[in-house]
Amino acid sequence: MAGAGVGGLTAALALAEAGFRDISVYEAGTPGAAPDMGLVLSPNATRILHALGLKDALHTVCSYPQAQLQRTWRNGFLLSQRPLGQFAEDRYGAPHCIVAHQDLLGLLLEACNVCEITVVGRPCTELSQAHGRVRVGLDEQNNNHDVLIGCDGADSLVRDHLSYPPPVAAAFEVSWGRAAIDKLPRSLATDAITTWLGPGQFLTHWPSPNGKEVEYLALVAEGAANQSSRFASSHQNWHHNVRALLDADDSRDAQPVGEHQPITQWYDRRIVLLGDACHTLPPHLQQGAALAMEDAWVLSRMLERWEDDPGAGFEEYQRYRKVRITRVRRASRSFAEQWTLSAPNAVRLRNLKLSLMSRFLPEMTMAQLDWLYEYDCIKGFE
Repeated sequence: MAGAGVGGLTAALALAEAGFRDISVYEAGTPGAAPDMGLVLSPNATRILHALGLKDALHTVCSYPQAQLQRTWRNGFLLSQRPLGQFAEDRYGAPHCIVAHQDLLGLLLEACNVCEITVVGRPCTELSQAHGRVRVGLDEQNNNHDVLIGCDGADSLVRDHLSYPPPVAAAFEVSWGRAAIDKLPRSLATDAITTWLGPGQFLTHWPSPNGKEVEYLALVAEGAANQSSRFASSHQNWHHNVRALLDADDSRDAQPVGEHQPITQWYDRRIVLLGDACHTLPPHLQQGAALAMEDAWVLSRMLERWEDDPGAGFEEYQRYRKVRITRVRRASRSFAEQWTLSAPNAVRLRNLKLSLMSRFLPEMTMAQLDWLYEYDCIKGFE
């Protein structure tokens, strides 16, 4: 395994759960180190952690938001609300939760230690394949493995080794940060994931797992890139809660976000890609970690089924996962386009539709994301 992020460690544990031994994970950085931000994990992700025996451990470090809300950018009008908490767990069989990225990696690393999975803080500097084996170069040391799984993120060295295309030029700019809850209006101290829909951009915030901060992610969409250089001023006419959140934050960071050109093949002989290494997506639906975990479970089951012929397992893994990734990609784009509408008539129509559906057709509102959250790769991959 190359990469000890959420996808890589989940893949290692899923392989161990399937009965594989002699599993090694190579990490270019410090194993367990992560951005100091929370991850929103939807039921399609948490059910995998439960299947790996981490249900109780996850419960000790996560929080459970009670609703997903959508509001208008200027006056904060509540457009729609979707219940989470116990309602979502009953509906999907697994909870919707928020966990600190570093805490999640800590749980996964501890589980790897229990399963005697070797996690090495050294980068793969060289890769080669011959005679049904993969040679992994670690500085002056070489290790040989039956297969290598590239879980090393959007800037994957494993993908580069396979000569696959890099991400395209940035189509979006994402900013993220946090503010202490005692510096914010009481109306922001809600146990909900809230998305503010604005012209050319949207902003989503949620309570941190420890309840002491509000974390947020703001995205400037295609065609509005000229606003990204003046992020704070681009929100000066937004609702006072949004302005208060941004004004109280002194930790803001930003980066351009691109998307991969479609990769026809995710594997080459004994090397296969997983997660952001083969399908980086913008964070509109906050599914990056969840999709990597889904990849990890499906790939482990395909290798279990095709232990004597990994190439056949890789082919089946790719066939199942491409369908899912394509659907999430399209939905992500569609939601972002709707959330960032600028034309007044289009905005009015969108707001009317969201409001009427949420108030008078709540079941239809819920059903819009059932396909995403109820996906259960533990039972099957369709």
